[in-house]
Amino acid sequence: MAGDVFYLLTDAIARWTLKRQEEYGDAAGWLKSMSGQNVLSAFASVQRHIIDIDSKPLLRNDDVTLMCVEVGN
Repeated sequence: MAGDVFYLLTDAIARWTLKRQEEYGDAAGWLKSMSGQNVLSAFASVQRHIIDIDSKPLLRNDDVTLMCVEVGN
């Protein structure tokens, strides 16, 4: 439908997105803020160095690809 937005994510960032949405309810805003390759790369680097309560990085050290598809008229 016109105006819909879809995010296509590889597994590592999809897992991060689901966890972020469950905990804070703001994952869509984070995805929307990824405005280019440099921003996404910096984001991934930071998230891989933050350790969660289970002693695991917030973002697995795996490939990270994000594509935003906006439906037009």
